[in-house]
Amino acid sequence: MSLERDVHSAEALLHALATELRNVPVDERTQALHVRALQLKREVTQWGEAIAAEVRDQVLEELHALRAETAHWQDAPSGRQMADALQGTGTT
Repeated sequence: MSLERDVHSAEALLHALATELRNVPVDERTQALHVRALQLKREVTQWGEAIAAEVRDQVLEELHALRAETAHWQDAPSGRQMADALQGTGTT
């Protein structure tokens, strides 16, 4: 793929990922997911002509993997909800 096409694909994936991450609370279980998404966004914005196609492919693959992981966490209760449930003070 061309650099321009890869950048467009990565930006589209990042936008979709950001939209999905809004539904994933940041807690001790998901913090790394949120941080990695931000790191990849910064990396993509720094892509230039010198970036190897293999590196772009790896980032695109990782973005797809993060979206899959995000889908898993969207339906999972937050750490606070789990603690409240264990204490019997759940507020759903």
